[in-house]
Amino acid sequence: MFPVCDTITNINNNWWFVITPGVSGNWSFGTKAEFGCDSGYILSHNVTLQCQRNGTSGEWSDVIPQCRPVDCGTNAKVPVNGNITYGHETTFTNEAFVNCSEGYWLNGSQTLNCTSDGTWHPQSQTCNLISKTMFKVQLKMLGRYYCSM
Repeated sequence: MFPVCDTITNINNNWWFVITPGVSGNWSFGTKAEFGCDSGYILSHNVTLQCQRNGTSGEWSDVIPQCRPVDCGTNAKVPVNGNITYGHETTFTNEAFVNCSEGYWLNGSQTLNCTSDGTWHPQSQTCNLISKTMFKVQLKMLGRYYCSM
């Protein structure tokens, strides 16, 4: 009788594996398991494991890898006269927020999204100086009276 390794089960929804059966079917001595991750995730280590003989039992050649979300870091393009506030995490699917300094208005999206390729998107925001003309137009649109600046 050939040794058998523990069955691999998909413990989360962002990784997958392919089995090449061993000498007496899946999970037996010689079985190979190749792992991969969905877009936006990376493997923690080795992508291929093999069921090996350990005395009369079987064991995998390494621990089963995990998929971890891609990290975008804290290097998003900061607009001149602005800043970026990062949330608790900077990994895939998380958000960061662009704000402008006092006296400037944000042109572009306030929200940045950490994408599957490890970059923040979009990155085209600018902080523009609020001019007297713009200030007057904004007040007029609100239906308020104003004094000239």
